[in-house]
Amino acid sequence: MTKYYYLSDYVGEDISGSHRQIRFLEILLSTEIITLVKPSGNFPGIHVFKNVHDLNFYINKCKKNGKSNKSSIRSGVLAGFFRQCKYILFLDIFNFEILKVMYLLLRINYDKPSKILISTPKFHLALAVYFTTLFFSKIKYAIDFRDAWASHPSIPRSKFRLFIEKKVIEKSFLNSTVSNYLGNEFSNNHNKNFSCLYNIATQVDEGINNFSRKESTNSDIKNFLYIGSLPLGFYNIREFIKGVEIFINDKNRKYTPKFIFIGEHFEIEKELSKMAKIYKNYFEFLPPVSHKNAIEAIAIADAVIFFAYNAPKNAGVISTKLFEYIKVQEKIIFFDIKEDSDLDKIICQIYEKSIFINNALALVNEFHSIFIKNEKISNVLNNLEKFTEIQRKKYFNHIEEFFKK
Repeated sequence: MTKYYYLSDYVGEDISGSHRQIRFLEILLSTEIITLVKPSGNFPGIHVFKNVHDLNFYINKCKKNGKSNKSSIRSGVLAGFFRQCKYILFLDIFNFEILKVMYLLLRINYDKPSKILISTPKFHLALAVYFTTLFFSKIKYAIDFRDAWASHPSIPRSKFRLFIEKKVIEKSFLNSTVSNYLGNEFSNNHNKNFSCLYNIATQVDEGINNFSRKESTNSDIKNFLYIGSLPLGFYNIREFIKGVEIFINDKNRKYTPKFIFIGEHFEIEKELSKMAKIYKNYFEFLPPVSHKNAIEAIAIADAVIFFAYNAPKNAGVISTKLFEYIKVQEKIIFFDIKEDSDLDKIICQIYEKSIFINNALALVNEFHSIFIKNEKISNVLNNLEKFTEIQRKKYFNHIEEFFKK
């Protein structure tokens, strides 16, 4: 009898990126008993879930008794340097946690027919399973890539990284990722099919439907909120700051903007510190908060900012916060969405139009008009629900294929 496993470090962690994994586990558990293999994080180890109730009990235990998340490679004085080292030197292949994962896998299933669904990053989790299957042929695996790996757009391409990635993907019997762009890139590199499963999973977070949209007030100060990390080079921050400067110095503006950044944002804070007046009077930087508190902050802000990845067609990067923003907040600045990107296509389906705010002047115009224009919010939410339902079916079809293959 085949045993089914899910391998991830993020299930139960209080970050928005964990909800995609929760969505996968909920669907898996509607069919089979699933064993979570979690090498690190809150309450690591081997956890058997017989149903969704068991999963929810584990998640609540992690939230109640788990340790707070540590700063990542995206934050700190040397963030950019360490990020480049991680990718260029391909440090995942030298991660000692690979041995720990292999030990856990061998302990539970080395002599039994097994299927493992791997969620990456962390990319060394996939490497660990690949190495294990070299010795035990009864283990089969599928991979869900939540981000690019060897062909990450922020680093130079490497034949060695592509070779390792190719070997890992060659042995996988089913693959998925977060956008059509990334799926096509993986397929072109390795001649394997990839399903596109958008991150609508964030909406399963408990309580998100209980937050009501806040009507914008007539206050002279408007709070613009951004939540998440902002690695310099990932987003067109300098053009955004340029637009903010122009708007602040515009004598015809009707309000004073206040920009609140919650999360890991050392690099943009450093960039802004060079502009003393703007930095001090118009920007506030706060540390990371729980996901529940983040949703509350989104709901009560006057507007929120969505930064798209600064690359051709946004490199297929779709932040998990996109659907949360649309669900909870009416006023959203979608900055730097590229034409014909996955983001553009999603926005077109939900808002029935493209939204291109890709330079400082377009941003200034948006600042002037955002509290004047009125979107047909009922249409937006209806379109969001239709889009979400289509994506849910894709998740179920993908998991059904996982069990059948």
